[in-house]
Amino acid sequence: MKTIEEEIDEYFVRPLMKIFDGGEAPEGWNIRKKAEQYNRSFHDQVWMIKFHHRMKPIYWRLLSGDYSESIDCSDVLYPVSLWMYAYDELGKLVGEHNIMDLLNSAYYRVGGLYNFFHLLRCIMDQSYRPYIKQWPENAIDKELEKLEVSGDSVRGEMLCVLSAYLMIEHTDLSEKHKDFLEEQLEQNWDYLTNVYSFMVRRIVGSHFKGFVQIINNVAVAQSFHPYVHIFRKAVLMRKDELFVTPKSKEKLARHMAKLEDILKTTSQREDLDELCNIIFGSDFEEMMKTRYMSYDELDEQRRELQDSVGKLSSEMEKVTKKFAEAVESRVPVDLIETQLLRLDPSTASAIFGNLSLLLAKDPAWAKIQPELSEKIMQKFMPQTPVVNCGTYYGEGAMHEDHRSQVYLAPESNASNKMMLDSKTNRQ
Repeated sequence: MKTIEEEIDEYFVRPLMKIFDGGEAPEGWNIRKKAEQYNRSFHDQVWMIKFHHRMKPIYWRLLSGDYSESIDCSDVLYPVSLWMYAYDELGKLVGEHNIMDLLNSAYYRVGGLYNFFHLLRCIMDQSYRPYIKQWPENAIDKELEKLEVSGDSVRGEMLCVLSAYLMIEHTDLSEKHKDFLEEQLEQNWDYLTNVYSFMVRRIVGSHFKGFVQIINNVAVAQSFHPYVHIFRKAVLMRKDELFVTPKSKEKLARHMAKLEDILKTTSQREDLDELCNIIFGSDFEEMMKTRYMSYDELDEQRRELQDSVGKLSSEMEKVTKKFAEAVESRVPVDLIETQLLRLDPSTASAIFGNLSLLLAKDPAWAKIQPELSEKIMQKFMPQTPVVNCGTYYGEGAMHEDHRSQVYLAPESNASNKMMLDSKTNRQ
């Protein structure tokens, strides 16, 4: 006689594993018929505990998207999901794995966001909440920071969901109130994606191509009108970053006028204010201060750098040539020296090095080279600043009086002395 565990494995686990792997169901096996056959057992608490325990590998494969897309598999996913969500230790099962595995699964599946939200709400109703501390918050934040240049709408939307849950969890509110805020989050998500799009500087949760379209979307959706005051703040916070051309600024002004009209004609509700103050609060804004260059911006920087280096190289070549011609033409040494020392030390040194190569056999250059080299090197040496502290010369004094000067030099330089006026150092 088979044990309960052996029956569950034979009639449920192994057939499902085979189907999830892309194989065909055993001949004559049908998940709905098996469920009907074991209907009485499904109402037995002890039997169900054992059933869920044996089905955990199947549940995780369903959650993580580790299953075939065959027709047989699609027929079994729904009943398996019903059993999974009835498992009162689902939160613990999810907590044993990386939440990003679930995000990745939802990202690649149709209806992923709906299922992702449903899963989060379900496990929060159980004992999952402590596991939020294990979420890779730094990795989530970093992805959000980079959304502007290297993300996409679908994945970005799911990252925003995780960010919102983290922000709510960081508060000192009761679990009951956190549950309430998370429910608000899900119920108002269609509206909140418009706010998130501006806050993360990347359109999430829609197929709109431009931020002006997001503003227009809020303006035409009457259900969003009672919360325009929240959205308007997000637009104003990001307008200088997202609308930089004269044409885009003109479009922004026209659409902002629509929002202003809505504010004048529609009573604003405050029931989302608390939630938005939490999920878009100072912690979120601090995280979003980091901005990464887009590929176009990086390419522009590369081109500008190449142009600058090219121009500098050309100018250096011209200046070096002029100095070489001056030496060869026997221009007075003091004039050459004065002009070269006008340059900053690095530039003067670079030109000097080039001249030494060009004029290696020139007797005039050989004559002035050593002294000029020494003077350029002195330009690299830090000058010791002198601070006058007041003059205290005795009557008729003809000597150089150093009593009122402070020489500021590094402590390690023993050759430099610190001299303080006796009137200010009487200890």
